[in-house]
Amino acid sequence: MTPAAALAAATLLAAPPVPPEVGAVTARTADGYSFRGAVILPGSPDCLLDVVYRLEHVRVFSGDYEVTLVREGEGWNEMSFRARGLLYDVTLVYRRTLDRAGRRVAITLVGGKQGGMLPRVLASDASYSIVPAPGGVRLGYEQRVTLSQGLLRDLYVRQATAEARAFMERLRDHALRTCP
Repeated sequence: MTPAAALAAATLLAAPPVPPEVGAVTARTADGYSFRGAVILPGSPDCLLDVVYRLEHVRVFSGDYEVTLVREGEGWNEMSFRARGLLYDVTLVYRRTLDRAGRRVAITLVGGKQGGMLPRVLASDASYSIVPAPGGVRLGYEQRVTLSQGLLRDLYVRQATAEARAFMERLRDHALRTCP
């Protein structure tokens, strides 16, 4: 093998693996938006379930949100997600219910404070699902958000839909590091 061929082969072998593709679909609805995302991962289903449920993991892939545990019980927790910017200061509290046997986490908006010029989140329901799939485990996330009317509603929906894919990519990357 020539030195150039050896260098090319070494470069290919040393290249980091390409992460699995995130599939994502976001749709505007009459009163807000919905999002569905999924990725096939190699990790164990129980490890992936912990990643989407436990506070220390959720903090890692939640982006700019300040995430805190409000309270918890057997098989459920409530977490607050706070975001601040020039036009808003929003803290939303979500109840997250773990179904370990079904490998799901159901999420429902239960309260919070919303200040600023952005439309208010009136309702939000979401869920994670973890199911066997060819090539690994399918980690899915679905969310439906209802917003109040307002001048900035279209801007809010555009920003939220762009953030949804980035959220799934952060989740994928953290899951790959945590659940190899």
